[in-house]
Amino acid sequence: DGLAVTIRLVVDLEQRNQAEKDLAEAKESAEQANTAKSAFLANMSHELRTPMNAILGYSEMLMEDAEDAGQEDFVPDLKKIHDAGNHLLTLINDVLDLSKIESGRMEVYAETIDLDGLIDQIAGTTQPLMIKNNNRLKIERVGELGSAHQDLTKLRQASLNLISNAAKF
Repeated sequence: DGLAVTIRLVVDLEQRNQAEKDLAEAKESAEQANTAKSAFLANMSHELRTPMNAILGYSEMLMEDAEDAGQEDFVPDLKKIHDAGNHLLTLINDVLDLSKIESGRMEVYAETIDLDGLIDQIAGTTQPLMIKNNNRLKIERVGELGSAHQDLTKLRQASLNLISNAAKF
């Protein structure tokens, strides 16, 4: 009887040690995969930023050229292109933010922002989606809203996501 209990304890201990070893290996593999994913997200977002910044720069130049040439009719459409490019750049930055959040390195940058300007920008960016889905965005203001001290990027991101989701769903 004593020998059987000892053998069973030795077998149980060996199984436990193997299970702990397997668990440690699985954890290490998951951490390596997470590190690789975060590196991929960071590298990809950096690679996408360069052409997006070029698009933004060209749209600004085209807006200025249109204004200088007296072709004011083109400016609103060029502004929409510029605003859509800014929205895409924000999405690219959001991807980078995901990797920062996972690594615990997310930072907030508060600045003074013009709320009326922000609302106009968000409305202009989301208007094509509203039209596409047969929706309407109605903004009602009583006077100027003034300014706020907030993280502009994160506030814009949250607002665009909220309005875009409302338009889609």
